[in-house]
Amino acid sequence: MIKQTIGELLGNNVVLDIEGMDRMYLNLYQPRLQTGGGVATFFREEHRNAKIASTALMGPMSKAFVRAIQDFARREGVDIDVSEK
Repeated sequence: MIKQTIGELLGNNVVLDIEGMDRMYLNLYQPRLQTGGGVATFFREEHRNAKIASTALMGPMSKAFVRAIQDFARREGVDIDVSEK
């Protein structure tokens, strides 16, 4: 009878060698922004001090975020390849 665990069997016979990362997928989830009330609080009280919560406030934030990612990729020599949904 074999007296090895799966961990021992894999540890003694399997090698994982990573030479590079092929791709990375970025997906952000902020639970508090999943409801209208959470979005309103975010814009009015927590971050933007806006008088009203408006979707027009999200555009500049999103563009600045994308710009920051692009700047980072350019600075670090990382290619960005946008995939279709």
